Amino acid sequence: MGNRVKRITDVGTAGIELVFDNTDGGAGGEYAKFGQISVKRQVSRDGQSSYFLNGGRCRRRDIQDLFLGTGLGPRSYAIIE
Repeated sequence: MGNRVKRITDVGTAGIELVFDNTDGGAGGEYAKFGQISVKRQVSRDGQSSYFLNGGRCRRRDIQDLFLGTGLGPRSYAIIE
């Protein structure tokens, strides 16, 4: 069989992106015009986080404001169906 070792490259970052259907315009505000809303978080090895809304960099507070009044929040399980 030989010595076959697959090396994993250490990238030093992890990320998650959630894409929400907004075809009904339910998000309101400046995001009402988008059919989908993308929310992304990247975390680096040193613990720094970067946040993105529809591909543009934003603050964590911007994401919290987007979900304000929806029932979704930092301690909510409503996002899991």
